[in-house]
Amino acid sequence: MNLDTLLVSTDGHEDFQVKNIARSVYSYTYLDGKKVGKSTCHDGALVLFHEDQFDHAFYTSSNRGRYPNKKDIIDRERIKRMRWIKPVIEGSVTKTICYKVVDYESKRERRLYVVPERMYVVWLEARSDEGWKFSTAYVATAEDLRRYCKGQKKEWVAP
Repeated sequence: MNLDTLLVSTDGHEDFQVKNIARSVYSYTYLDGKKVGKSTCHDGALVLFHEDQFDHAFYTSSNRGRYPNKKDIIDRERIKRMRWIKPVIEGSVTKTICYKVVDYESKRERRLYVVPERMYVVWLEARSDEGWKFSTAYVATAEDLRRYCKGQKKEWVAP
């Protein structure tokens, strides 16, 4: 699959326009016009997309050095790749790797999909009643990828 054909154009738009375009694309692609949308993972597991997850997934900090967890500005790079999420988790993107990631402090289980050629990651959180919830997706640094994957279990690799 050629991911470049799925890019969302943000060029020539002000931030408020990008935000409106992005919310519209997210709603159409993942929510089917509802507050919660459904999709599936590569293994058929259910994934829920929540309308209220938009800000967490597609905003970033205006000052990452000082406030790394503050989400106060739209992230155009995340928006551009928004349509990549579904094909990545469904297993349509070759060489995608899925990891089972366990946070050793909270014991929470997550799924991490990595598209190594693009340094692109998609994070899913385990739901208490089985299945997954979309959390976020972005282009990671090489250092981040090493840190995320170190000691984690590789569950699957897309052919």
